[in-house]
Amino acid sequence: MSYGKGFIKSVNLSPDAYIQMAINLAYFRECGKLDATYQPTMTRLFRYGRTSNIHSSTTEAKAFVNAMEDKTGSDSKRFAHRLLKAFADMREMVEDALGIVFQSILDNDQPPSPGEELLASLTAGDRDKWAEVREKYFSKGLNKTSLDLIERAATEVVLDDREYEDMDMQGYTAEHSWGDATVTSQMFEHIYSKDVYELGYRDDGHCRGEPEINPPPPSKLVWDIPEECIEEIEKNYVEVTEVIAEIDLYCCAQMSYGKGFIKSVNLSPDAYIQMAINLAYFRECGKLDATYQPTMNLFFRYGRTSNVHSSTTEARAFVNAMEDKTISNEERFALLKKACDNHQYLTRQSMIGQNYPRHIFAMIFAARDIKAWSSFLDLINYDDSTLIATQSSLDQTGLMRLKEFPENGAPGGCFGVIRKDNYGVFYTMSGENMIYIHVSSKVSTENKDSKRFAHRLLKAFTDMREMVEDALGM
Repeated sequence: MSYGKGFIKSVNLSPDAYIQMAINLAYFRECGKLDATYQPTMTRLFRYGRTSNIHSSTTEAKAFVNAMEDKTGSDSKRFAHRLLKAFADMREMVEDALGIVFQSILDNDQPPSPGEELLASLTAGDRDKWAEVREKYFSKGLNKTSLDLIERAATEVVLDDREYEDMDMQGYTAEHSWGDATVTSQMFEHIYSKDVYELGYRDDGHCRGEPEINPPPPSKLVWDIPEECIEEIEKNYVEVTEVIAEIDLYCCAQMSYGKGFIKSVNLSPDAYIQMAINLAYFRECGKLDATYQPTMNLFFRYGRTSNVHSSTTEARAFVNAMEDKTISNEERFALLKKACDNHQYLTRQSMIGQNYPRHIFAMIFAARDIKAWSSFLDLINYDDSTLIATQSSLDQTGLMRLKEFPENGAPGGCFGVIRKDNYGVFYTMSGENMIYIHVSSKVSTENKDSKRFAHRLLKAFTDMREMVEDALGM
């Protein structure tokens, strides 16, 4: 149960052929030899085809088995266990082999071909321009072949040679057309937990175990990039570098309490944090802005995302009460609960498709494009440039074991700003007692500072807990 065809396909091997080789390996360990192995196959390319068969105990299979194992055995009762052991040995062998491949890439001093080093900057700039360059220079020949290999790959691994102070860095990103962040987050948890709690590494940083094969060397992609394309790449790189330099990202953690405390007072953790963001934003800007929070359409088979806005009338009433010294903590808590309950209701409505923001968004932009504005749309106070605040829960799979190992929590992701003069806020609930916070803004924007806002949010968390404990006599 430790792995299946997902892992096998991830290393570009046929799952069926891999399993046949595992059976051959287990049989060799059982009997000290290979026998003719009958495997039925389908004659699928014939209209009235039925079955044929192949034999997997080939010369190549024998060479593989001899390379993996040369011991014999005779106890037939242990055959199933030998088969499972063969799977485990083969996985370890593949991981060791991948380690050899990665190391060979790191040790390779072959310089990049002209235009190759900064090539990826084309995909980070203006999309229309990238589409034009792609069609002109990457739609045929060597460039198309190499680009197809990248775009058809299930995973790309980046071996970053930069040095970071006092920390090991790892992360991942995903292209969004096939799925949303929840899916990739769960995938990461499977990978991380397997890596940390089961597989591990040697003291020198390499995979455990000793490689038993010499894998084929990796092939360097070949590019034929003309000078005029190189000029576009270099121009785009300058623009992308400027965009990156504009990002002011600050990360920190709320460590005095987390969702455990919030749930203990019968409030929704997500709604509570959204109210804290509203309070921090009011203290920062003296007002509340439309706050965009993505939600999942969980009750639809092909559902993707919708969104809710947390800066509601109920949220405003709570924020005003927190800033009014004449209001008692009991009244403030009642308003907080009302705001959280309302936010939770809106989130549930969004999950079942009973909300309207995406529809209104589409109607407004369609009306602008076809110049068909209506009096109904005049009634909508729509702001397409809002504060964005969203979250991701860590340990959705239960594999991270954060109660046992809270230090293995991960900060999660971050969100960029929608409007240049506003903030993007991302938070991750790590276990029961920690909340990671990421705040982003634009460096060039006056009166916006990601670190300052993050500390306002930490202060809001502190003030809200003290209020709740006083109101409930805790």
